[in-house]
Amino acid sequence: SSGINAEWPLRPGISDLQKMKVIAVSVVLLAYLSLGSTGTCPPGYPYAFEDGAKCCAFGRERVDPNHFSQCDGSPITSTSNCCEHHAEQECPDPPCSNFYPCAIKSIRVLEQLREPSNMGSEVVGIVSGGSCTGSGEADLSITHAKSIEERVEISLMDRADVDWSKSSKFSLTGMPAFWSFGALIGGSWSKTNGGKRSVSETRSKSTAKEITSSSSNTSPYKIPGAGLLVATATQYQIDRTNLPVEVEADCKGGYKGPKDCVHEGKNLAWGDLRVVNDWGPPGNYEACVAACHADPECAAFTYVEYLGFFAINSRCYLKKPGYHRPSGCPFLIFTKCHSAELGRCGDPVEDEELPIAQTTYNSTIDIKELAYSHVHFTPMNTGKKRASKKCSSNLVTCVKEIPQTFRGFFGKVDAIEDAFKDCTA
Repeated sequence: SSGINAEWPLRPGISDLQKMKVIAVSVVLLAYLSLGSTGTCPPGYPYAFEDGAKCCAFGRERVDPNHFSQCDGSPITSTSNCCEHHAEQECPDPPCSNFYPCAIKSIRVLEQLREPSNMGSEVVGIVSGGSCTGSGEADLSITHAKSIEERVEISLMDRADVDWSKSSKFSLTGMPAFWSFGALIGGSWSKTNGGKRSVSETRSKSTAKEITSSSSNTSPYKIPGAGLLVATATQYQIDRTNLPVEVEADCKGGYKGPKDCVHEGKNLAWGDLRVVNDWGPPGNYEACVAACHADPECAAFTYVEYLGFFAINSRCYLKKPGYHRPSGCPFLIFTKCHSAELGRCGDPVEDEELPIAQTTYNSTIDIKELAYSHVHFTPMNTGKKRASKKCSSNLVTCVKEIPQTFRGFFGKVDAIEDAFKDCTA
């Protein structure tokens, strides 16, 4: 037999990946991200007022001439006495401070990690060749190899004051040089057991670029004779608990408040603040919405839309607190009802105008990490003098079959060297 056998550059299958250990980083954050030293307003009502006795859904005061400067429509503070649209509730643990939703930006390791343990090597590329006819020299080259996958998982204690959607990407710094994920990691958070949230990220680390750019990717062997070239990636593992870290977070000052509750085909009875008549043809529902939002005393509204010939009589009923909850539209034929309650439904809407404050706090993490080092190469050949005396079809066949024998092999390259020696024994 003669020539070079086909190399094995395949991407690992499921069975191969199951043999690979993955990075597992368990993070326990013990610090509470709220900046308040007492009770904290809930996320839907983030603004404390009346000296912390109540919490408001909006960032502004309601206009009430009876309370002068404490109720003049200014940005709400702890000394304010009025909450816009009466969207308020009692402080769950008075006195309350404002709720600050925080986005985690970085977790910095504060002390040196233990030295990593060498966990062995994985074969990421292997090529063989041989011939007993002729003389000279042949080259074995690995131009590409399979990819290897690494994964990082981070679990944090679930806190109400962390905005998890804004914490999806953050930097993990202070790690050793072989940390393969770089500075930025993250993804979509999900709740797990034990009151935690976890985020995971998997990356495919291609060895092709490292191999093609390496000066060691070609190895000669003498003819007659046989040769083997193996590319391996070494794993290193860190196991460390209670590692001190510094967490940096950006905390926004609050929310505008919840969205409006819209009730199509429903009426809000009683509690009329004022009635606006003669809205013209159907389609002025938007004008009714704008009128309620423009009136500091308006907490809800019902727009009665008259159809056809009667459209000129469409009306907008602005409501003050004390209105009845939605019921069926009581009006006769040729009408439709559209109602809404201000700031009573859904998740809070972010207030983009509020500044972002930055805070840092200390905590601990548990790290168990497995990462791959750069690819390195191990050439093997029979040697001209030895091969010329013992070269046979069995030797060449034996060497060429080694790539198939160790396909997906995870272990020390010594085992491949032993197999090569067995072929040449």
